[in-house]
Amino acid sequence: MADLTDADDAASPTPPGKRERLIAAACDLFYRQGIAGTTLAHIAEAAEVPLGNMYYYFKTKDDIVAAVVEARTEEIRSATAALHRVSCRTSRTSPRGPRTWPDCSPLPWLSLTVRSSPSRPPTSMPGCP
Repeated sequence: MADLTDADDAASPTPPGKRERLIAAACDLFYRQGIAGTTLAHIAEAAEVPLGNMYYYFKTKDDIVAAVVEARTEEIRSATAALHRVSCRTSRTSPRGPRTWPDCSPLPWLSLTVRSSPSRPPTSMPGCP
């Protein structure tokens, strides 16, 4: 007789790991409470991760802030790339006349990166004012 638990395990999605849960919890808490009002203990509690494990993944609060910024940047980059792909699949001219759709050449600003150093605040690459 076949074991049904194996089929259930294969069909169910893999739950997020501790690091992903910590980043998601931090993102939510930073949004609701602000960065200054959120402690590493708050993040660990919200992610249901022991505080000691929090320090395994992120040594400082700055490290988790950078991870949240990186995760959100990747979400924006993916969404922008998806919109770009959709606009490039459409006709190059409008049904109402010769107006052209956006140029579908590669977008150099999609390579957005966040840089920071102790002497200056984070900045972005070309594409952001």
